[in-house]
Amino acid sequence: MDKSPAVLLCGNDEETLVLRSKVLELAGIPVTKTRSEADALRLLAGGDVRVVVLCHSLREAQRTVMLKAAGAAEPRARAVVLCVPDIELSGRIDVVLTAMDGPAKLVAAVRRLEAEGAETKD
Repeated sequence: MDKSPAVLLCGNDEETLVLRSKVLELAGIPVTKTRSEADALRLLAGGDVRVVVLCHSLREAQRTVMLKAAGAAEPRARAVVLCVPDIELSGRIDVVLTAMDGPAKLVAAVRRLEAEGAETKD
Protein backbone atom coordinates (compact mmCIF):
# COMPACT_ATOMS: atom_id res chain seq x y z
CA MET A 1 0.00 0.00 0.00
CA ASP A 2 1.56 3.30 -1.08
CA LYS A 3 -0.70 5.69 0.77
CA SER A 4 -2.14 5.61 4.24
CA PRO A 5 -5.90 5.14 4.53
CA ALA A 6 -8.26 7.99 5.28
CA VAL A 7 -9.72 6.00 8.22
CA LEU A 8 -7.50 3.73 10.27
CA LEU A 9 -8.98 1.34 12.84
CA CYS A 10 -6.52 0.00 15.44
CA GLY A 11 -7.00 -2.55 18.19
CA ASN A 12 -5.65 -5.71 19.74
CA ASP A 13 -8.80 -7.84 19.41
CA GLU A 14 -9.39 -9.27 15.91
CA GLU A 15 -13.08 -9.98 16.50
CA THR A 16 -13.98 -6.42 17.47
CA LEU A 17 -11.80 -5.01 14.68
CA VAL A 18 -13.66 -7.08 12.10
CA LEU A 19 -17.04 -6.12 13.56
CA ARG A 20 -16.26 -2.40 13.72
CA SER A 21 -14.74 -2.33 10.25
CA LYS A 22 -17.84 -4.03 8.84
CA VAL A 23 -20.09 -1.49 10.57
CA LEU A 24 -18.13 1.40 9.06
CA GLU A 25 -17.86 -0.21 5.62
CA LEU A 26 -21.60 -0.96 5.51
CA ALA A 27 -22.09 2.76 6.16
CA GLY A 28 -19.92 3.50 3.11
CA ILE A 29 -16.74 4.40 5.01
CA PRO A 30 -13.66 2.57 3.69
CA VAL A 31 -11.43 1.45 6.56
CA THR A 32 -8.02 -0.10 6.97
CA LYS A 33 -7.73 -2.10 10.15
CA THR A 34 -4.68 -3.38 11.97
CA ARG A 35 -3.75 -5.21 15.15
CA SER A 36 -0.08 -4.47 14.66
CA GLU A 37 1.27 -1.40 16.41
CA ALA A 38 4.17 -1.28 13.91
CA ASP A 39 1.75 -1.34 10.96
CA ALA A 40 -0.39 1.36 12.57
CA LEU A 41 2.62 3.59 13.10
CA ARG A 42 3.80 3.02 9.51
CA LEU A 43 0.35 3.91 8.15
CA LEU A 44 0.07 6.95 10.41
CA ALA A 45 3.51 8.15 9.31
CA GLY A 46 2.19 8.28 5.73
CA GLY A 47 0.30 11.45 6.71
CA ASP A 48 -2.95 10.66 4.90
CA VAL A 49 -4.93 9.32 7.86
CA ARG A 50 -7.76 11.75 8.50
CA VAL A 51 -9.42 9.74 11.28
CA VAL A 52 -7.83 7.17 13.56
CA VAL A 53 -10.19 4.98 15.59
CA LEU A 54 -8.52 3.44 18.63
CA CYS A 55 -10.35 0.47 20.11
CA HIS A 56 -10.83 -0.27 23.78
CA SER A 57 -8.49 -3.28 23.54
CA LEU A 58 -5.41 -1.07 23.15
CA ARG A 59 -3.26 -0.50 26.19
CA GLU A 60 -2.85 3.08 27.39
CA ALA A 61 0.76 3.20 26.18
CA GLN A 62 -0.28 2.03 22.70
CA ARG A 63 -3.04 4.66 22.54
CA THR A 64 -0.62 7.39 23.57
CA VAL A 65 1.99 6.39 20.97
CA MET A 66 -0.61 6.21 18.19
CA LEU A 67 -2.17 9.55 19.08
CA LYS A 68 1.23 11.22 19.06
CA ALA A 69 2.15 9.56 15.74
CA ALA A 70 -1.11 10.65 14.12
CA GLY A 71 -0.67 14.25 15.28
CA ALA A 72 2.97 14.38 14.21
CA ALA A 73 2.33 13.02 10.72
CA GLU A 74 -0.86 14.97 10.07
CA PRO A 75 -1.75 17.72 12.56
CA ARG A 76 -5.30 17.87 11.22
CA ALA A 77 -5.89 14.16 11.88
CA ARG A 78 -8.83 13.43 14.15
CA ALA A 79 -9.07 10.72 16.80
CA VAL A 80 -11.93 8.59 18.08
CA VAL A 81 -11.21 6.54 21.19
CA LEU A 82 -13.48 3.66 22.10
CA CYS A 83 -13.11 2.81 25.77
CA VAL A 84 -14.72 1.54 28.90
CA PRO A 85 -16.40 4.16 31.09
CA ASP A 86 -14.31 6.06 33.63
CA ILE A 87 -10.96 5.31 31.99
CA GLU A 88 -8.44 8.11 32.22
CA LEU A 89 -7.40 9.32 28.75
CA SER A 90 -4.65 11.63 27.63
CA GLY A 91 -3.64 13.13 24.31
CA ARG A 92 -5.55 14.94 21.60
CA ILE A 93 -8.84 13.08 21.34
CA ASP A 94 -11.78 14.47 19.40
CA VAL A 95 -14.47 11.93 20.35
CA VAL A 96 -14.71 9.40 23.17
CA LEU A 97 -17.27 6.63 22.81
CA THR A 98 -18.14 3.66 25.02
CA ALA A 99 -19.81 0.37 24.13
CA MET A 100 -23.10 1.84 25.31
CA ASP A 101 -22.95 4.45 22.52
CA GLY A 102 -23.41 1.81 19.82
CA PRO A 103 -22.48 1.59 16.14
CA ALA A 104 -24.61 4.50 14.92
CA LYS A 105 -22.66 6.97 17.06
CA LEU A 106 -19.37 5.51 15.82
CA VAL A 107 -20.44 5.97 12.19
CA ALA A 108 -21.70 9.51 12.87
CA ALA A 109 -18.48 10.46 14.67
CA VAL A 110 -16.23 9.13 11.91
CA ARG A 111 -18.28 10.84 9.19
CA ARG A 112 -18.24 14.16 11.04
CA LEU A 113 -14.51 14.02 11.76
CA GLU A 114 -13.70 12.95 8.20
CA ALA A 115 -15.65 15.92 6.88
CA GLU A 116 -13.95 18.31 9.31
CA GLY A 117 -10.54 16.97 8.33
CA ALA A 118 -11.33 17.38 4.63
CA GLU A 119 -12.50 20.98 5.19
CA THR A 120 -9.31 21.98 6.99
CA LYS A 121 -7.15 20.49 4.21
CA ASP A 122 -8.65 22.81 1.59
